[in-house]
Amino acid sequence: MRKLCTACLVTLSLLSSCVFAQRPRGMEEENPASFRCQAGQRLSTSADSARVFVAYSFPYDNLVFVRDDAGGFAASIESSVSLFDEEKVLEGERTTTTTVRTNDFKQTNSRTMNAVHSEEFFVAPGKYEVFVVLLDRESKRK
Repeated sequence: MRKLCTACLVTLSLLSSCVFAQRPRGMEEENPASFRCQAGQRLSTSADSARVFVAYSFPYDNLVFVRDDAGGFAASIESSVSLFDEEKVLEGERTTTTTVRTNDFKQTNSRTMNAVHSEEFFVAPGKYEVFVVLLDRESKRK
């Protein structure tokens, strides 16, 4: 039990948050970071692994909504979450598509309403960097 707690403490103290200041080479900064991201660690059921979670949210106002078949509005976001170890080796990656729908046009310009998504990874305790890239599928903006 003590070994598990020590491993979790080491992971928690060394785990880095989502990287905003550093962007992968070749990715221009057309837009300042228009989403919020938080990375952290949770207890795992296995003594030799840590549960790393990455949660992010993006305001409706930063999305491009289009009319859908039901008469409402929809926006589609593709997200890619990558987890790299200290040697810059890819330890995990997930790509998902999230669709946000609303029937109220005013909500499409809301700066207080957010779409929220999260991912979890099971990895060995250690230091990691998390990169999150969002792509608005309508405007193709990253």
